[in-house]
Amino acid sequence: MKWATCLSLLAICGVVGLVAIAGAEEAAKKEEAPAAPKAEPPAKVEVTVMGEVVDLYCWISAGLRGEDHRACAVACAKAGQPIGLVDDKGMAYILLGQDKHKGYEGIADKMADLVTVKGQLVERGGLKAIVVSEITKNEAAKETPKEMMKGMMKEKMKEMPQKMHEEMKKEMPKEAPK
Repeated sequence: MKWATCLSLLAICGVVGLVAIAGAEEAAKKEEAPAAPKAEPPAKVEVTVMGEVVDLYCWISAGLRGEDHRACAVACAKAGQPIGLVDDKGMAYILLGQDKHKGYEGIADKMADLVTVKGQLVERGGLKAIVVSEITKNEAAKETPKEMMKGMMKEKMKEMPQKMHEEMKKEMPKEAPK
């Protein structure tokens, strides 16, 4: 009888243990994170951005750019470091080629140059990139985009008083009231 009681208790413990294990596995399945939804492709917007071509490694890690950094930037670009564009506000864009397996060919010769880039702006995870359709060197630009904007504003400011004077003349009566 003692053996029968022991075997019965042992069988009950085994069943309880199996139920506990099965319950733990079921609970673990419920706690697993649901599968991430498939990411939607980013919206693509056509843009034209003017700025300086930089190697992103040196620019991000040490703020290096400009004519003094050109040789290093070319070496970094040829070595495969990511290439970007920094505009006059300090906004950086990763430059991407049309073919992901070729990269952006011919960009190394434009390192540290002021250029105008046309392409599709794409954003994901806080990063901004331009899939380049056209890039042209701004040959006449010897100054930074910010300096160019300042120059343009100065020209507009010079025109303002003349235009204001002309507008006031139009609004004034031809003859003074008597």
